[in-house]
Amino acid sequence: MVESRKQDIIRKIEALLAKAASTQHSEEAELFASKAQELMTRYQVEEAMFRHGHDRSNSKPVEVEFEVRAPYAKEKGHLLLAICTNNDCICLRVIGGKTDEGQIYKVLGFEEDIDMVRVMYASLNTQMIDFMFQELDTLDENDEYPDNLSLFKRSFFRGFSTRINERFREARSRIIKEEQDSRVDSGPSVALVLQDKKKMVEEMLRGY
Repeated sequence: MVESRKQDIIRKIEALLAKAASTQHSEEAELFASKAQELMTRYQVEEAMFRHGHDRSNSKPVEVEFEVRAPYAKEKGHLLLAICTNNDCICLRVIGGKTDEGQIYKVLGFEEDIDMVRVMYASLNTQMIDFMFQELDTLDENDEYPDNLSLFKRSFFRGFSTRINERFREARSRIIKEEQDSRVDSGPSVALVLQDKKKMVEEMLRGY
């Protein structure tokens, strides 16, 4: 039941991200991505509250490697960090983790959160690159093509990641408040339960 529920949420997230990828308007794409983040947060609250009220001793944080593909792996890593930060995961850039294809990152978190981070990153990374080329085409049409193409791309990727971080932080805060306001029992607050979940992931980090 838990696995089928997770897969159902992932399918809905993928559908929202597909809508984001289908538009040429960045603000509309960010709106769909924010809706996906809202859905993720609701699921995370649901799971955390269930875990708090039941014996889930076998449910512990895990570590998963992500390879962020070159070129501009460092800047693309900012996007992975933004997604992880807003989804109860910790993102670590591996020192000496450069490969022929890019850069290795380690993501710490609960398996269901990491699965959703993977889906979100794969889609948003593609969208980020597509919007970057779209912006270049617009600049070229207006005879404003950048003199330093590398600098432009690095700046664009950082800016995109910053906007996603802001959008996701707002979406997450909004849903946590809604979930808390909708509760009628006298149990622990949503924020407190999520904080306990975060501490479990941070405990894993201390082992490094």
